[in-house]
Amino acid sequence: NVPLLIRTKDRAVTEQDYIDIGNLQPQVEQTSVDFNCGKTVDVYIVPNGGGIASAALIADVLAWYEPRRMITTLIRVFAAGEIRIQLEIDLRVGANYVQSSVEAEVRSNLLDFFSVSNQEIGGVLHIGDIYQVIENTAGVNSSTITAVVPVPYARPDAANTTLVLTW
Repeated sequence: NVPLLIRTKDRAVTEQDYIDIGNLQPQVEQTSVDFNCGKTVDVYIVPNGGGIASAALIADVLAWYEPRRMITTLIRVFAAGEIRIQLEIDLRVGANYVQSSVEAEVRSNLLDFFSVSNQEIGGVLHIGDIYQVIENTAGVNSSTITAVVPVPYARPDAANTTLVLTW
């Protein structure tokens, strides 16, 4: 984290400064910002280990930014949320491999690929990347992804901050 600290000089001015300072907060794994040249900066965070940021973490991050922000800038901090991806895959396994072992390895590789450390807040998912993960698994002859169903995060609003909405 030392390069981030040196580059920002512990002061948030540019868009990258807000990202770097958010990432320097000890409880935050990943930060993204919606930055429009300083008046209001919306910060989106993912806690260490992934998941949805708690209200306590959001308050801690807001306090973290307070001495580091420009005086005229309003900072708002939000949980980044998550999108669950449901995949349906036809998997064809080589003759010398055990079907259940290859399936388990494909699941493990996909879970690693979709982990918070390998994805970006607001990032883009390409179907070819999913195929690459599947096809690079030992024992897979070929595969066909027959369904990709995203289940988006239902963000609570100001009237409902304690409940996680379900779809």
